[in-house]
Amino acid sequence: MLGDRLQEIGTTWRPADAYLFSPRESVEWRRRELRAKRKSKVPPSQQDRRKRKPKNAPGEVYSVESYDHALAIACRRAGLPRFGANRLRHNAATAVRHRFGLEAAQVTLGHARADVSQLYAERNFDLARRVAEEIG
Repeated sequence: MLGDRLQEIGTTWRPADAYLFSPRESVEWRRRELRAKRKSKVPPSQQDRRKRKPKNAPGEVYSVESYDHALAIACRRAGLPRFGANRLRHNAATAVRHRFGLEAAQVTLGHARADVSQLYAERNFDLARRVAEEIG
């Protein structure tokens, strides 16, 4: 059964059908990294300053809003113009279509009809130019 299989993500194991990204795990990983980079010794009173019941604790999965917010922060830090998550889907669909064809893009995106996939995957104009050059 798919849910019984496990996959390794980083240093943790989870069911194969689980989400790849967890906000809670990301926050914990970031805190561990910052603690490891610390140069001075941590006093005992500062060992664990997390609140017992925080009002805004990170969840197990990203919501649409939190994913969009995380993308906005990443774009700002990388010095890129802001873009939406759907742009990533379009780029992935275009790459799959260029390399493997429209049917592969359709299956990868989970579309029932190829005409929907055509909206996501941009046409390969380089291929059209090469065909025109060969045919004349």
